[in-house]
Amino acid sequence: MPLMPYQLEKGPIWSVVESALGAGPQEAYDLLELLRDKKHQISDGPLVKSKTLDYTDPKTGAKVTAQTRGDHLNQDWFGMVKQPSGTWAKEPDSAFDPQTHPSTGFWINYWGDVEEIVRETFVRAIEVSLGLHHGQTHPSRGRFRRHWPVSIFLKCPTPWFEGWVTWNAHAGEVVVHFLVPGNYGSQVLKQPKTGLTGVPGVNPDTADATYGMWLVTHEQHNRVDGVVTTDPGTAGVIHAPSAGAILKDSGDLIVLAPVETDGGVAPNGRAFVP
Repeated sequence: MPLMPYQLEKGPIWSVVESALGAGPQEAYDLLELLRDKKHQISDGPLVKSKTLDYTDPKTGAKVTAQTRGDHLNQDWFGMVKQPSGTWAKEPDSAFDPQTHPSTGFWINYWGDVEEIVRETFVRAIEVSLGLHHGQTHPSRGRFRRHWPVSIFLKCPTPWFEGWVTWNAHAGEVVVHFLVPGNYGSQVLKQPKTGLTGVPGVNPDTADATYGMWLVTHEQHNRVDGVVTTDPGTAGVIHAPSAGAILKDSGDLIVLAPVETDGGVAPNGRAFVP
């Protein structure tokens, strides 16, 4: 999964998921059935196994494989614990402690059933894509009502984990948004142009690519600390002045297309190859 240097991302993982869901209506329905069956964990499915996601980390030399991706998904995203048998199990709510164990996986100060949110979000998105009622099965060798493409984006950081399914029948498309808390080991860039991986985003001047994702913002985001502010509460109630922080942008306005490894999209996408 990407390290989330930007507040809206796609990256290689979601590009592959989009490719898999777009392979054909039967392929999308097969994924739907797997997700509906809660005896199967999401990491058991084919999406983490795509060969186009295998690579060797140039900094550490570590190989990223279907196994390491599945482990990362279960441990860091879903907060599961590996059992002596090698299987993964969710932590019970009783494991939550606001002082010593406040987080599911690597989500900062957020506890919740992330796997179930991700599962149900994709179930609903595929059902919309295929024109199925919730829980409806499809007869074998029958024609599907439709097969709309599904786009997936991740928004970070937010206070809690949410999945959104949106669609436009006139355009014939489904868009999924995951709104997620910040995660340990990552930080949104205050200088968007620099890029997290050392490869800066480019200033786009064409819309000819198959896929695109452009950011419009200021060149520099600055945190101004130690400012005394008034914090408007609910229903217009003004709290007593308190020390806080203000964000002040500076520099030129930029338009940039983040590279895929920083959460952007490759111009020709990334295929799903089982």
